[in-house]
Amino acid sequence: MDLNLSQIVSTATAFVQGRTDISLSEGSFYANLAYQEVATRINYVGREATAVSSTTSGENRVSLPSDFGYPISLSNLSIPGPGGYRQLKQQSVDLLDSGTTVLGQPTAYALYNSWLELYPSPDSGYSLQLRYYKTVSALTASTHTPAIDARWHMGIVYKTAELLAQSRDD
Repeated sequence: MDLNLSQIVSTATAFVQGRTDISLSEGSFYANLAYQEVATRINYVGREATAVSSTTSGENRVSLPSDFGYPISLSNLSIPGPGGYRQLKQQSVDLLDSGTTVLGQPTAYALYNSWLELYPSPDSGYSLQLRYYKTVSALTASTHTPAIDARWHMGIVYKTAELLAQSRDD
């Protein structure tokens, strides 16, 4: 059975002894935290997406999609690798010096705020495929339903109840 935000908050509030000091706004906040937690834990495949982009010589920044959550893989579709295309290795920002001007075939990348940087900077045009997990959209209206299978909706209720109880030291 699909549950909407209002039902999730109402049921979770009932589970914490029907507290009357929990506003819908606060309940909604904890329900969205619970929703994010459940969707991440179950590795909901509906969150997987791909984005394809092209590089130009010397330009090492690639914009991330607006719904980007975290990466699964980044592949260079222009270069064959073992069993498919060459995958680039994710590195820490500290290991990639964004100030360098080394050109070559990208072998690594680092994530920044709304982009990723390739290392070394591309020496030619390459086609890249980013496989990633999308962020889940926040439930903002009381009639909004989580975009995951209904069998997980009670998990969101239980997690919301847990978070509400913790917020009151219950």
